[in-house]
Amino acid sequence: MQNKILSRIPKKSNLGSGRATAFSPVDPADDHNPIVNILNNGQRTFEEGITASASSDQAGAVVLSNEKNIIATVGSAGDSVKLDTIFGIGAEVVIVNSSGTSMDVFPALGGNIGAGVNTAVAVAGGTTLNLLRRAVADTFIAV
Repeated sequence: MQNKILSRIPKKSNLGSGRATAFSPVDPADDHNPIVNILNNGQRTFEEGITASASSDQAGAVVLSNEKNIIATVGSAGDSVKLDTIFGIGAEVVIVNSSGTSMDVFPALGGNIGAGVNTAVAVAGGTTLNLLRRAVADTFIAV
């Protein structure tokens, strides 16, 4: 069961009515909720030593769920990673390919990171891809 964070945002506004207001749980995956966006943007996560998947496709790619990601091992050109769906609007995702081999970065299923829906972007060995999450569902732009 996914943990929920209780917010102080009422389900509906009863300001000035004198009635009690119920508070709704906040789903951490709901990127349309401003509280979730604040939580996601305030959280800085990091992982290093990641190995790209030899599957070379979106379905089998290693999922990146951190804002800062260092891919240390890319066995063959085209090995792949993909973004998770957890990033809120305005989140910045950094993907460092510290290997000497080019790899593919896919968006989350149905997403777009600049090459088209569900299409990978190649990241050369020794380079960094900086992405910014837009307001459009699962769409990122390179920055």
